[in-house]
Amino acid sequence: MSKRVIGYISGFALVIALVFGVVLAQNGQSNNPQQHPGKAGKGRFGKGHRGMGMAFRQLNLTDQQKAQIKDIFQNQRASNKPLFDQLKTERQALRAASTSANFNEDAVRTAAQNLAKTRADLMVARVETMRKAYAVLTPDQQAKLKELRAERVERFKEKKAGAGSSASNS
Repeated sequence: MSKRVIGYISGFALVIALVFGVVLAQNGQSNNPQQHPGKAGKGRFGKGHRGMGMAFRQLNLTDQQKAQIKDIFQNQRASNKPLFDQLKTERQALRAASTSANFNEDAVRTAAQNLAKTRADLMVARVETMRKAYAVLTPDQQAKLKELRAERVERFKEKKAGAGSSASNS
């Protein structure tokens, strides 16, 4: 895959994550362990989704938009459950093939290719979901989301550059 395609897919995945974050944030979801017993610190997107939710608050979604986006993500979650189950099975198969006492390159290669295909299928589904959620936004909200994404990418680059320079100083 070219870097350009990977960049587009990554961008779409980020927007999906951002849209999901706003749905959680604007529907009063909380990471408070008292409200979600047994789930402290185990959010789907780790601690990052809280920041994305804060970014989405800046979009000022209407109640109708919140409901539409929530429905889009609930439908996506339900329709992709078989893919996530398959992903789990394929991860286990790759782990088993790679830790087997008798190394079998073909088995490892096949397991890795199956895992990669399922990951690609999930990425396509995420991009499709993102496109649906993006269509719910007004042109102003879409522009603001692009701006927020660009800022996030820039912060990531700065953080990565900072981590790289501190590693080279060691």
